[in-house]
Amino acid sequence: MKKFVFLFFSLNFLNCQNLVQPIALSEGKWGGEQIMMNVSVDKINFTWGCATAEILEKVSVLKGEFSVLGTYQRGAGILPADPSLWPKPQIARFDGILNGKTLNFKVTLVDGKTELGSYTVVLNQEEKIFYCL
Repeated sequence: MKKFVFLFFSLNFLNCQNLVQPIALSEGKWGGEQIMMNVSVDKINFTWGCATAEILEKVSVLKGEFSVLGTYQRGAGILPADPSLWPKPQIARFDGILNGKTLNFKVTLVDGKTELGSYTVVLNQEEKIFYCL
């Protein structure tokens, strides 16, 4: 009987570990070196010194990680008079690891070959950005 009870509770414990629920990124401003991330209910906006990006969905973090698609748009300083020469948004993948109030993530264009960079942002931390002109 003792073996049966032990086995029953052991199996239930293992099953409960597989029921990890995703959590949403905390809403608010996340800041870091040369980056600011603003999380709202249904989207995330990113600002760098000479680029912007956005994710148009609620991001769920499962076991501390996420991977979602969004758009990335390079800045151009002073834009040319011809709008056809302006930078266009590109589809990018955002892969991140959340550890408490610190988020480490990288941005890669969907061509799979162009990693745009790795970044660290902290919830409620002021960003330090030098903007291009």
